Amino acid sequence: MRQRNETAVRQRTAFSSLEVAQGRPSDDGDFRDSNRKLLATKSNKSKRQRQRKRDKLLNYWRHLRLALGESWRKVQPLLRIAWKRVLRMTAIEIIVVVVSLIFLGFPLLLFAFSERKVIQEHAIHYDIYNCPAKPPQGYPRAYPILDVLHHWEIDSLSIPQRINKGLCVFDLDSSENGLDDISIRQKIQQYRQEEAPFVIRNDPQVLQAAQRWARDDYLNTKLADSLYPATLVSIVGNDTIANSTAMMSFPAWSQQAHTEEALQFVSLRLPNTEFLQEELSFFRPQPQFADRYHTKKKTNDKDLLLYDVTAAGGIQCDFQSPGFRVEETLQMADSSGSYIAVLSGSSRYMLVHPKECKTIYLESKRDEDGHYSSRIHLNRYYNMTSHHHRTQASSSLHHHHHHHPQFQEKEFPLFHKTTMTEVVLEMGDVLYLPTHWFRYSVTVQDSPSYQCKVHSDSVGNHKYHSMVHDCLKKVKKA
Repeated sequence: MRQRNETAVRQRTAFSSLEVAQGRPSDDGDFRDSNRKLLATKSNKSKRQRQRKRDKLLNYWRHLRLALGESWRKVQPLLRIAWKRVLRMTAIEIIVVVVSLIFLGFPLLLFAFSERKVIQEHAIHYDIYNCPAKPPQGYPRAYPILDVLHHWEIDSLSIPQRINKGLCVFDLDSSENGLDDISIRQKIQQYRQEEAPFVIRNDPQVLQAAQRWARDDYLNTKLADSLYPATLVSIVGNDTIANSTAMMSFPAWSQQAHTEEALQFVSLRLPNTEFLQEELSFFRPQPQFADRYHTKKKTNDKDLLLYDVTAAGGIQCDFQSPGFRVEETLQMADSSGSYIAVLSGSSRYMLVHPKECKTIYLESKRDEDGHYSSRIHLNRYYNMTSHHHRTQASSSLHHHHHHHPQFQEKEFPLFHKTTMTEVVLEMGDVLYLPTHWFRYSVTVQDSPSYQCKVHSDSVGNHKYHSMVHDCLKKVKKA
C-alpha cells in the first residue's frame, strides 16, 4: 500500500514538471494570467514602435525647419541689398527694366503655351485596341503629314514596323479584348454618331466572304461571263498617267494583276450587281435598322447596328494590283459616309480631318467621280522633296517644307501644317469613313487587294459641312 502511494506521488510530480517544462500552466487561473501578460507585452511593443515613428517624423520636420531657417537668414542680407538698389533706381532705369521683362518674358510665355498646345495635340493617349466609350477629345490621334510621308514612302509596298496609328479598332472577337459583344457594338454606335472614323475587325460575315473569295477559281468562275471597266495605269517619271480604260473580265484582270511588270498597275471595278448583294449580305440596307445578320437575338435597337447602310449607290468593289493608288491626291466625298471592306490583300489608308481643308488646297470644282480633291499630288511632292533632301542631308526631318521653296513655300505655304493618321487594312477589316473626311489609299504587300464600298446612312453626315463649305468659298473667290 505504501509503495502504491509513493508511485502515485512520483507520477503527479513528473506530470507537473512536464507541464512546467512545456510552458503550460497547471490550472486555468495561471493560464489567464499568462495570456494577459503576453497581450500586455505585445501592446507595449506596438506602442514603442508607434512612438519611435512619431519621434522620427518630428525629428525630420525639426531638421527641415532648421534648414529652412538657416537658408532664410542667408538670403535676407541679399534681399535687403537688392531692395536698397531698387529704391535708388531712377525712372529711366525702371522703364528699361520693365521693357526688358516684357520683351524677354512675353516670348518665353508664348513659347511655353505653344509647346503646351503642341504636346496636347500630339499626346492624345488611348489604346486603339481598347478605346474609351466615347471618342476622346482630339480623336483620332494625328501626326504631321511630312513625317508620315517621309517615314513610309508612298511607293514602298512593304509595311514598316511602326506606322502612325490613331484609329480605334473594334474587334468583334470578344475573347481578345475581354469585352462582350454588346459593349463593342455600343462603342461603334457612339463613334458613328460622333462621325469619327474607326475600324471593325473579325466580323464573322466579312471573314466568311473573304474566305470564299480567296478560294482558287471562285471569282474566276462567278465573274467569267461578264466584262467590267478596267484601268491600266503607267508611271512616267514622277507622274501617274492612266493611259488606257477598257472592258475586261475578272480572269483577264487577275492574270495581269499577278504579272510583275514594273511601273504598271491595273484596277477592275465591279458595280452593284445581284452577285454582290448575295455575297456581301452584311452590306444590305437593314429595314428598320434591325440587326438580323449579326446577333442570334432579334432586336430593333439601333445601338447594336454594325453597318447603317443606305440603299443609295449600292455596293461597289475595286480589284487592285499591288501598288495601285486609287487617287493621286487627297480626295473628299461629301455625299455621305462609307464603309470600306477589304476582302483580300492589304491597303494603306491615310486620312485627314475636314478641319485641315485650309492647308491641303482644294480644287474649286469636283472631279469626274464627283469628289473634291487637293491640288497637291502627294507622290510628286514626295519625289521632289526626297531628291532635294538627299542633297541637304544635314536638314531636319521636321523642316522638309523648306526644301522646295518653288513647290512648297510659294504655291502651298501652309501644307506642312497638315496632320493626318494612317491605318493598314488587312483581310476582313472594315473602315468607317465619315462624310467630308479626306483619304488617300495605296495597295501594299505583294498580292492584289479586293475592296468593297457601300454608303452609310449616318444621321450626323452634316457635322463638318460648315468647315468644308467655308474652305470652298475661299477657294472659289481666289
